[in-house]
Amino acid sequence: MIRIIWKNISWVVLGILVVAGLVASLYFSLQPRPIPKIRYSLFQSPKELGVALTQRLRLEIKQVSVIFFGIDPSNLDQYQIVIGALELLRTEGEGIDVVVVDPNLTHKVEIPHQDEIELKLELERFSEGIKTAKGLKKRVAMVLPAIYASTLLENSPVSKYLVNEKGAGLVFTMSRFPTNQAEESDLIYPCVPHQEDRVGARNLGCMIVSKAKTLYRKKNPAPKRAGLVDQVGLSEYLVLFN
Repeated sequence: MIRIIWKNISWVVLGILVVAGLVASLYFSLQPRPIPKIRYSLFQSPKELGVALTQRLRLEIKQVSVIFFGIDPSNLDQYQIVIGALELLRTEGEGIDVVVVDPNLTHKVEIPHQDEIELKLELERFSEGIKTAKGLKKRVAMVLPAIYASTLLENSPVSKYLVNEKGAGLVFTMSRFPTNQAEESDLIYPCVPHQEDRVGARNLGCMIVSKAKTLYRKKNPAPKRAGLVDQVGLSEYLVLFN
């Protein structure tokens, strides 16, 4: 009798695992297919990736009047990527005239800026400011937490802005990426396709994991750092850097 019960429990557990696997596979298959813009490369510093980002996407950047940099507020490397990108734009005369930061960024002093706006609370004020900047032929960059910037999160403030303005902007969403399966659970944007998404960042987390899985065999010699850039939407680029 015990053997029969144990056998039935084993089949139930196996069934649950199979269903969970199918859900995860279906979820990943429905994600937008990323387009490589900067393939997996080694960099001397995060700033170097910021420069490469600007060089590679110069034409796309020229076509918009506002750029959003979505970062992990506690990750200093990502501030340096933003600084590298902005410095090159200024050097080449294609610069950003106004830099706006989210007041809640942990290290906002790292980025020279002219204004502070909490976009999730002041979307209307920001939109009016961009309209004024356009009229004066000025360009704006905003640095804010990635969860408010990524268009992979349907209700993010930047998603709402781009819908209202018919996609008139670019988004660069930054993150670290796992180098093996064990590190996947350490992401600050969890990929939980078969669980409740309490953080609201599942789409972003699963996009990162999906890309990272293709890189698990890559090796990079210290002290060089690994990075890449993929286009993951009409207006969004995912910048991964470790």
